[in-house]
Amino acid sequence: MFITPASPTTQDAIVLHAVTTCSNPFSGEPLVLGQTITLDTTYFGLYPPCAAGLPPYEVSFNLPSLPAGVYTVDVIGNGGVPAGTTVFSFAFQVGTSGDRSAVNPQLEVSPRAPTSHDHVLVQAQINDDPSHPGSIPQFVIARAGNQFDISTVGGIRLSPLPPGPFRSEFDLGPLAPGLYQVALDVAGRQATTSFAVSEPVKGLTLQGARFQVRVLRGAGAAVTGGQDAAAVQISDESGYFWFFDSANMEVTVKLLDGRAVNGHYWLFAASMTDQPFVLEVIDLRGSCTGPSCIRTYASPAGQNRNFIDLAAAN
Repeated sequence: MFITPASPTTQDAIVLHAVTTCSNPFSGEPLVLGQTITLDTTYFGLYPPCAAGLPPYEVSFNLPSLPAGVYTVDVIGNGGVPAGTTVFSFAFQVGTSGDRSAVNPQLEVSPRAPTSHDHVLVQAQINDDPSHPGSIPQFVIARAGNQFDISTVGGIRLSPLPPGPFRSEFDLGPLAPGLYQVALDVAGRQATTSFAVSEPVKGLTLQGARFQVRVLRGAGAAVTGGQDAAAVQISDESGYFWFFDSANMEVTVKLLDGRAVNGHYWLFAASMTDQPFVLEVIDLRGSCTGPSCIRTYASPAGQNRNFIDLAAAN
């Protein structure tokens, strides 16, 4: 049994639908007394007898205009059970004309610009869920390709129901690079948001692309092992690197042109981690060849080491 629309207001024409086993067991129209709607059956069972394989039978009733409130539909059996027995109940809520906007679905994605190394978190929030009156809504999520759809199901029934907002957070995990969309649909109200997942940038390109700066996290002093840390470029002179979460910077780097003062470029690197890493400054000039074109700075495990080099390159 269900109604259309799913979340009616006092301004809606409501239709009550009942799906039965291949026949119409109801006798007459529904009787509305206060907030109780009664449907009588001539025989609670298969009437007339159904042949195997027949499709379900749907019966629809147009309900009169209903004031706001929670309504219960009672199906009364008069055969196969003691006369007057309620064999099925269904509840729905009629809201005021402004209730649909009160749902106010909202979505938030974190981080806002995720990379394929991030766990993408989505927070869904609603103020009310008239599609499941009398219960705390539970959020469920389904994925189809790059589309995530969030909806609600009935949860714990409480009276009185605590006020919203109601929230839930989903960890979508690391996602492959691409464009994604999330939709939250509750009681006919929908919120959508899109986000792009990109590959993490490897290294900073500084000083007019003269230098590439990399950080190899987990690498030893001999630059063995380790993997490129994701980089975020801030300007032509500076940027930072993160290891595990794009919201947490681990190493910041600034490379200044100090040649007017002492004939060299100046490196300033600040560490905010005790994880081992090696920072490399690579001179990309075509005329620069050999080991002298790469300057390395190692920070071993368990230490927090900063670097200031006023002669990082000529």
